[in-house]
Amino acid sequence: VLPELERTLSAEISEVLNIANPEVSLALPVDLKQFAEAMVTPGKDALCPVVKTMVPRTTEGPRAQKEPSKTIILDGMAVFKQDRLEGFLSPLETKGLLYLLGQARGGVITAHIKGKHTAGVSFLMSRSSSKIKPVIKDARLMIEITINAEADISEVGGDIPVGDPEIVRQLSTVFAAEVKTLAENTLKKVQKNYKSDVLGFGNKVHKEYPEYWRSIEKEWNE
Repeated sequence: VLPELERTLSAEISEVLNIANPEVSLALPVDLKQFAEAMVTPGKDALCPVVKTMVPRTTEGPRAQKEPSKTIILDGMAVFKQDRLEGFLSPLETKGLLYLLGQARGGVITAHIKGKHTAGVSFLMSRSSSKIKPVIKDARLMIEITINAEADISEVGGDIPVGDPEIVRQLSTVFAAEVKTLAENTLKKVQKNYKSDVLGFGNKVHKEYPEYWRSIEKEWNE
């Protein structure tokens, strides 16, 4: 397809990934070095962003005379297992992935609050961080994931006093639950559907418990 703003399509894809994407959190930029490292790192599988073509809604202006049919958009992430493509994460599932990795920067999450005040609320994501820690307890391996996330209230579909401290606490609880659901749904898909370790759990076990890792490395995918 023809680039809309840049001189070449490759430059436009780069700009969409690195400039526009942080505002919406629909993908995670991955360069060739990061991709290659994930391919050869024990206990870690690779990811890469998905770019697809689509037919724009409008075909007016000078671009329509050249090529009115297609433009490019980000469309989530591709999930690999070792050197094979296993499947894809939708843009919504990608938001869950970004929260798990502590890379969520922008975009909107919608939720509802119920009770005395019922309304739909849009939260504008602003920043996040995460910590992934392997723990061995009673001879059982567990992975503890702590996500810290912040957001602003961008829109409220109802008459609720958003300045009320109790409402603020309720909104905070609703937002936290939504982030947790996004993260858990993404984690379930990459683990159960694709049996892929794109979050690098195995690599963290390798670093934290090297002797234990050597005993389970061959069975890690199972």
